[in-house]
Formats: sequence, structure tokens, C-alpha cells
Amino acid sequence: TGNLYVRGGGGQILLRANSSEDGIVIKPDGAVELYHNNVKKLDTAADRVNITGHLFVNAGNRLYIANGFQDSFGSINNTGGSNDSNLNFYVRNAGTEAAAFKIQKNSDIELPIDNQKLSFGLSQDLQLYHDGTYNVFKSATASEMRFMYDTQYMLRCIPTGAVRIYYANSTKAQTTNTGFMVNGNLELVDGNKLYLGDSGDLQIYHVDNTDKS
Repeated sequence: TGNLYVRGGGGQILLRANSSEDGIVIKPDGAVELYHNNVKKLDTAADRVNITGHLFVNAGNRLYIANGFQDSFGSINNTGGSNDSNLNFYVRNAGTEAAAFKIQKNSDIELPIDNQKLSFGLSQDLQLYHDGTYNVFKSATASEMRFMYDTQYMLRCIPTGAVRIYYANSTKAQTTNTGFMVNGNLELVDGNKLYLGDSGDLQIYHVDNTDKS
């Protein structure tokens, strides 16, 4: 009973499978090295652990990453089945764990919690999320929201200002502080009506080559 100590005399301690094949090497005031078939696979350093090759965490168990504080760690695991992999990433907020996001076996990426935002930009300027009822595409700062094809505008949403609709990079319609403005023709197909007045009192439309109002 008691402890078993293996102590060197100042040099390295080497555990070998045979006379020339290292298994474990312990260096004074330095690294500990682990070998497979005489090839180093893991070694320690003052500020890290170096791994050469793959690191497997099997059977759905998690890989935990701590930040040095109690109960403040993130984790990742794989819940896939045979020949599949579903990756789940977990974080903690005030000690409560939640799934931050998931990557499914079909490469779909999921943010599985309502109001969980996908944010872009240094100040999280652009946000995409589902609030439990609505799908929200939000500019969280005073930045203009633009939908573009290459360098051409398709739609511009200007904070506290206009919404502009484009055709071939030319403004064709936009909102104003008094209503709506069209730059070009406004076309209605036969039978459709333009209603004017609170009760649609005036109607303008075209049917069977006859203009009516």
C-alpha cells in the first residue's frame, strides 16, 4: 500500500516498449511527451498542450473549454449516428447552459432559441433572428440596409428616410415623407383598378379597349 514514485537522477525518465521505442518521456523542468509507435503524439509546454494528429471525443461525450472561472465553460459534442455527425455547441450565461448553435449532418446550421441573433459587423450592425412570432431582418444601427446585385442597387432602406426600389440600378419608386413617388410608368393590366378616395370613390381602369373612370 502507499504511493509508488518513479524519480530520476537529473536526466530524463523514459518508459519504453523496447530498447529503442519511446512510450513516455519525462524531461526535468520541461515537457512530458506521449508516443505511439515511437512517434510523438502529445507533449506539454509551459502554456499549452501540443497534439500531433487527431483528437477524438467518443460516444457523444463533450469536449469542454474553460476560461478559468467556476461554472464558466463552453462545450461541443457530436450526436450523430452511424456514418453521420451532428455538432452541438453549448455556452453558459450566468451559469445556465444553452445550445448556441448546431450544425446538422446535412450541413444545415441552426440557432435553436427564439431571439437568438445572427449578428454581423463590429457593432452587431446587422441582425437576423426569429422572435417567437416574426422573422426579423434588422439594422441595429443607423446604417443603411441595401440589397444589391454585384454593384447594382435592388432595394435600399434608409433609416428615418425613404425606401427605394430600383430597376437596373435606377430608382423607379420610393416612399417620401408625404407618401409614395413613382419615377416612370405605373402600369395596371386589364381589369385592375386604381382606387382614389377614402371609399374608393373614383376608379380608373381599362377593360376591352375602353378607358373608364
